[in-house]
Amino acid sequence: MRPVLKRTAVSLFLLALAGTAFSAPLKTEVAGKVDKMYPWLDGVYKDLHAHPEIAFQEVRTAGRLAAEMRKLGFEVTEKVGRTGLVAILRNGAGPTVLVRTELDDGLFKRFPKPDVAFALHSWPLAYGTVGFEAGPVSSNSDALEIEFKGRGGHGSAPDKAINPIAIAARFIVDVQTVVSREKDPKAFGVVTIGAIRGGTVGNIIPDTVQVRGTIRSYSPDVRSKLLDGVRRVANASAAMADAPAPDVKLIPGGAAIVNDAALVGRTEAIFQDAFGAKNAVRMPAMTASEDFSAYANEGIPSMFFFTGVYAPEVVAEAQRAGGKPLALNHSPFYAPVPEPSIKTAAQAMSLAVLGALARP
Repeated sequence: MRPVLKRTAVSLFLLALAGTAFSAPLKTEVAGKVDKMYPWLDGVYKDLHAHPEIAFQEVRTAGRLAAEMRKLGFEVTEKVGRTGLVAILRNGAGPTVLVRTELDDGLFKRFPKPDVAFALHSWPLAYGTVGFEAGPVSSNSDALEIEFKGRGGHGSAPDKAINPIAIAARFIVDVQTVVSREKDPKAFGVVTIGAIRGGTVGNIIPDTVQVRGTIRSYSPDVRSKLLDGVRRVANASAAMADAPAPDVKLIPGGAAIVNDAALVGRTEAIFQDAFGAKNAVRMPAMTASEDFSAYANEGIPSMFFFTGVYAPEVVAEAQRAGGKPLALNHSPFYAPVPEPSIKTAAQAMSLAVLGALARP
């Protein structure tokens, strides 16, 4: 299941907050409203977690969110890109601000482009912490699918066959030299092989072997170098064995998210005022990928940021030498502390959006 839930709870809070007259300091107003609304947020959070659904099949999730948003007075359009939905609150003249959860596809074909876009994601930081950065905050993502071709035969007579398993093994080792020897060592780039499939028994050489993996990078130049290198090493590995050329598929995924520097700077000041300078911090870009980049790549000033989920003492223990490592997102041991995590996320997103709406 995609990480919909916390962002969903955040956006629902924001919808209920919209249209209210705010007086300074906003952080006090927002914090008070979050406290009052938390039982409702907690109910939505627990209900969605108790009924998980996989990507593009989030029928129940979308229905629950649509119902909640309609109760709050929003215009709701369902089935945007299968299970996506768009909820709009019209509140007079001024900028249009998008708060993205996860149930979105083909948005700008049916709805006007926003002036500013925000999204957040939980992260293994201490709860009460907000992390962000200007520029790249996630990686480009490309998939590799390669079929190495050989000539099947008996394992006792390898000279009568061409073993694609040996070709694949050579490729898996040699492709790492593209990362370690061909790109700038200061620039991020990763080629990871996550699956290899071929053969059925130990004494038979198969005809083909399939290899699958992922390629990650930040910059377009490194991305291009890695893609070219993967294809070249795959073909060279086959040629060294006098085997047929492999079928190489390099499948584009999401582009890197590049946060707008001016938007980050303005929002950073808001976060530091609300949470304190020690809890509103710049952090390195993550090496994972996120399709929120689709908004920034449409020319929309965008900001993707992170909120913590672990008790501060747990984070401190992990940072000590020999301490227990923190479970990362998608680990079965990734277990947020709900109340402080959701409250911080709701406050942060609401203040970010209100700050954007307040600009002339």
